[in-house]
Amino acid sequence: MNYKTLLILFLLFSAIANSKWSAPLNLQLLNSEADDFAPQWNKSENLLYFNSEKSGYSKFYTYSFDSLNKVKLVKGGINKEKNNQSFITFDYQNSTAYFSTFKQAGRKQVLNIFNSRFEKSAWNEGSLINEFSSDFFTSHPSISPNGKTIVFSTSRANKDKETDLYSAFKEQDGTWSEPQAIKELNSEGNEITPFLASDDTLYFSSDGFDGSGGYDIYYSIKVQGEWQKPTPLSEFNTENNESDFVLINPNHCIFASDKLGGKGKLDLYESKMIIEKSPINENDIKLSLESYTSVIRTSNNYSYSLNGLSQYLFFKENSADIEMPSAQINIGDFKFSIYDFNYKIGTSIIADRLKKSPDSKIKISAWTPEIIELKNDNKENSKYIADSRIKKLFEIFESYGIDKNRFEVNFNYFKPTEKEKYDYLFLSSNNNHIFDFIENKKDSITIEPVILKLIVNVNPENLLNDVAVNIKNGDKIIETNKVTKYKNEFDINLKDQVHQINELDSINVVASLKNKVSNSNFMVMHNESKSQEIVDYESNRYYVYTIMAVNQSHFINTESLNYIKEKTNDLNLDRIKIFSTFTELSKELAESLVRFLKLKSNKQIIKSDKLSDYEYINNHLFRIYIPVE
Repeated sequence: MNYKTLLILFLLFSAIANSKWSAPLNLQLLNSEADDFAPQWNKSENLLYFNSEKSGYSKFYTYSFDSLNKVKLVKGGINKEKNNQSFITFDYQNSTAYFSTFKQAGRKQVLNIFNSRFEKSAWNEGSLINEFSSDFFTSHPSISPNGKTIVFSTSRANKDKETDLYSAFKEQDGTWSEPQAIKELNSEGNEITPFLASDDTLYFSSDGFDGSGGYDIYYSIKVQGEWQKPTPLSEFNTENNESDFVLINPNHCIFASDKLGGKGKLDLYESKMIIEKSPINENDIKLSLESYTSVIRTSNNYSYSLNGLSQYLFFKENSADIEMPSAQINIGDFKFSIYDFNYKIGTSIIADRLKKSPDSKIKISAWTPEIIELKNDNKENSKYIADSRIKKLFEIFESYGIDKNRFEVNFNYFKPTEKEKYDYLFLSSNNNHIFDFIENKKDSITIEPVILKLIVNVNPENLLNDVAVNIKNGDKIIETNKVTKYKNEFDINLKDQVHQINELDSINVVASLKNKVSNSNFMVMHNESKSQEIVDYESNRYYVYTIMAVNQSHFINTESLNYIKEKTNDLNLDRIKIFSTFTELSKELAESLVRFLKLKSNKQIIKSDKLSDYEYINNHLFRIYIPVE
C-alpha cells in the first residue's frame, strides 16, 4: 500500500471519526410478523421499495416517507402470484430494475437475476439476464449509481455451499462482462446482500470475518482499483444477524435484522447519521466571496395601452365620501381597480403634472342633484354637500403639496333622472397636458445573468454548509429561496426577483458565517424600450384607447377625447370603432361620440363585453379602436 493510499484512508477514517450512526429504530409501519427485508431506495419515484413475506410469498412493496405512511403492494408483472421475488435495484439511466426470482434448472428451481422495464406506469415481468445465469444460487444484485457496475452474491464457485461476492461491468454494446469474484472481500464463510453506494464504496454482510454475531454488516473502500480490508459497522451489528444495508442518502440508512425485540422475524430498521462538530475558534474562520461578474443587466421591453386620465370624481349619494367600488376594469391583459384608476393614480398624476407646470390651474365643476335648500348647514342641502366634496378634494391635493389657490370652483345643480342620477366633480385645466393619456404598462423584464454564480471560500472547509448568502438593498434583504450549492459554488436564481432588481441601481450580495461577513457589490444597468399595444380585430390591427365619458356637455373639455379627435383627423374615419356595452345610456353617449369625432355612421359602434362588474362605470367606459396605418 503506497503513500497516497494511506493518505486517502487516513482522511476517510478521520471524517468517520467525527460522525456516528444513531441507535437503530424499528420501522413499525413497515414490519409484520413475517420476514421484512431487502430495502432499496428509488430516487426517481421518491419511494422505498422492500420485500415482505406477510402474504405467504416474498412480494415487493413501497413506502413513502412524505405521504400518509401507507405501504402499497407494487403493481405490474414483476410481482408474480404464488411466486417469490426479491432484492430489487435500479438503473436510473436506462429505466431498468434488476431483481431476483426463480428459474428452472433441471429438476430444481434456483434463484437467478432478472431485469425489468418500467412500462405503462408499472414494472413488467422481466427476463433472465443470460450473462449472470447459473444453476446455482445467484441473487442480491446491486447496481452502481451510474449503471455501469453490478455486484451480486452467488454460490456458483462453491456448488451451493458458501456464497461469494461477484462483480461485472457493462460493455459499450449494453451487455455485461463475465462476472468475476471479488477476492479481496470473499471469506471462507458467506458474503451476501451487497450495496454499491458508489463505484468505490461497497457495503455487504458476512459471517466469515469473526464478527459479533451471525451475519454482520461491513463496508469497504476501493483505492486505486483494490478493495480495502472490510470494516464492520459496529453501531448495528449484534449477536444476531444484520444484513440488507442500503443508504437512502449519505446520512440515512435502512437494514434488516432478526435481533430480539423486533416485530417479527427479519425486521427493517433505520438510522440517521449524527455529525459531531469539533469546536471552532470563530476568530480563526476565514470567509471570502467572489463572482464572475460585477454587473447585472435588466431589459424592460414593455407594451402599454393608453387610458384617458379620468376628469371625473364620483361620490356616494348625498355624501362627501369618494365612491370606492371594488370592481375591476379589464382591458385585454391589463387589470386595474376603478378606485386606483380614478383616485389613487389619477389624483397623484394630476398633482405631479401641476408641480411641473406652476402656471397651470384646475377648474372644478361640482355637479350635484338639486336638493331643496332649507338652511346652509343642513346636510341634505345640495350646496353643503358640494362644498364638503370640494373640501375633500382639496385635502387630497394638499396631501400632495398642491395649494388650493390653484383651483377655481363653480357649482351646477341638476334634477336627477334615470339616466343622470349620479353626482360628481368634473375637472378641467387651462393646460391641455394636465389630463394627457396615461400609459398602463405591461412589463416584460429580462435579467442577465439569470443565474448569479458566486464562489464562497471558507476555512475550515467543513463550515461551508453553514454559510448564508443573501441579496440586499441597503439593510433590506431581497427574499430569494432559490440558492443552490455545489461544493463552494453558490448559484442564485434572480428570475423571481427581476421586478425588484429592475427598480434598483445596485445590489449587494452578502455571505455570512458566525461573526464573519463578506460581500460583493453589483451595479444594475437598465435598458428600456416600449411599444403601444396593438390588437387584432376582423383582420385589421388597431391601437386601443380607453376613455370615460359621462356628460355630452363635457366632450369638448375632455382632453382624452380631444387627443383622439386630433389623432383621427388624417385617418380613414370609417375604420374607427367605438366599443360600448350597449346599455341605453352608453349607446346614447356612444352615438354622441360618433358625432363628436365626425365618424361616418353609428354602425361603427360595436357591442362589447362588460369592462367592469360595476354597472355605472359600464355606462361611461368606452374603448376606441384606431387603425394602425
